[in-house]
Amino acid sequence: MCRQSMPEAGSSAAIRSAKMNSYKHIFIVTLALSLSGCATNDFKVLDALHPGMTRAEATSTVESFSFSIFASAIRPIDGWTDSVKHKLDIYWWAQWAEDKMQEPVERVDLFPIGHGILGMGELYLFYNNTDHLVYFYRLNIN
Repeated sequence: MCRQSMPEAGSSAAIRSAKMNSYKHIFIVTLALSLSGCATNDFKVLDALHPGMTRAEATSTVESFSFSIFASAIRPIDGWTDSVKHKLDIYWWAQWAEDKMQEPVERVDLFPIGHGILGMGELYLFYNNTDHLVYFYRLNIN
């Protein structure tokens, strides 16, 4: 049977070993805390939003979860239908929301939202002609 000898207390090997264990613990705790926070904010923000909020209230709410607005669009005079029809197009999502709700969407805001380490998503906020939130949708990209 092979026995490993333990370094003497106070020796440089013992100090290095203690520092490595300490760094491992700090790394693991930091990683766990950071993952737990960013993994759930995209769902927490959905719980904080509700139809009827003003645009200022909704924007402030989303920004309080550390997400920033990426794009915004106001409904063209001839409507959203003449825009490019692609799921990555903010106009496409505004038309989608109009079709779903059967009422006009006058403005749409887009917030990129992250979840987990590499997760990405988009949060679309749809407003009526008085700039009140009428609908919101979270798109999970991965």
